[in-house]
Amino acid sequence: MESRYLVHRKFSIPAIACVLVLAAAAMAQDIPTAKPESVGLSSERLDRIAAAVGQSIADKQIAGAVTMVVRHGHVAWFKAQGMSDREAAKPMQPDTMFRICSMTKPSPVSRS
Repeated sequence: MESRYLVHRKFSIPAIACVLVLAAAAMAQDIPTAKPESVGLSSERLDRIAAAVGQSIADKQIAGAVTMVVRHGHVAWFKAQGMSDREAAKPMQPDTMFRICSMTKPSPVSRS
């Protein structure tokens, strides 16, 4: 009985995570944008995200990334950088779909 529970748990956790990511992506299309300062953020500090991601791309740690910061219900930062496919030289797009193969490695993060 215990092994059956573990099998269901192994399949349900990624399935739930996938549903949450897809739901967040669907909802993100309706989130209004705002200038960072209007929601209490600094444009200069948000630019550090681009610099950090750019450095990871230059160091070939990652091919590319899409980053988003939402505060008070408004998108204050949304940027695609690097390549979604290095071999094909395909640039990363804001609506690029990601395949997450291991839930113990990079994962989507949401904070209130």
